[in-house]
Amino acid sequence: DGSLYALASDSGRLVWQFNARQSIATPPTFANGAVYIGTGDGRLFALNAQTGSPLWSEPYSAGQAIQGAVCVTENFVVALSEEGVIHGIAPATGKPRYRQRLQSLSPGTTLAAAGEYLFVNSGNTLTALNPANGRGRWVKQLGGTAQQSPATDGRRVCTATDDGKVSKVFLFDMSGKLLWAKPLTLPYPLDASPILVGDSILLPMRRGMVYVVDAQTGALQWSYLLKPPPGLKVSSGGT
Repeated sequence: DGSLYALASDSGRLVWQFNARQSIATPPTFANGAVYIGTGDGRLFALNAQTGSPLWSEPYSAGQAIQGAVCVTENFVVALSEEGVIHGIAPATGKPRYRQRLQSLSPGTTLAAAGEYLFVNSGNTLTALNPANGRGRWVKQLGGTAQQSPATDGRRVCTATDDGKVSKVFLFDMSGKLLWAKPLTLPYPLDASPILVGDSILLPMRRGMVYVVDAQTGALQWSYLLKPPPGLKVSSGGT
């Protein structure tokens, strides 16, 4: 119904409700006492996390639907719209700081941010930008299309390509240096973004496979096959 609901964690009681008057296209992002949501018509709202009241005099207008969760750093709010434009927004006022258009945008990708770095899969490349001004820091050719979003833990950034049959997983440090001798090849396409946990990388694959690899070496630590409940039919390309 175009509404965002805040519930008390101890009781489920409704604390507040905010009606955006349009479908909400992003998961909410909580940061610095505010909640950020984007809508299908390209508006971005900043709400007081305690009351649900708008923090900006008017929502930011991106012109196209916001794609993926909004990224928030100490001094910047950054959003990606579906036509491949990165929007830098002043957190206090909601006024535009910059707009940076990508040459291409991988389907369904979202932004990943940590400190002074912003990452996005742009076609066959992983692009690192400065969230303060949207300018590029470095670009790495991946040799294939990245179908999922990159992931970062503030020390490293991980992304993967796939051709519908196999995946190639890449791990870079924040300066863009490849940390493994070569990309890790896995026998299934990724079904979701990589997850960095300590010195391990969790890779959810199609057909219910989960791989966990050592972030230092790229060596397989373990794998697990998620089995569907009895009676549930799963297609060969499904999850």
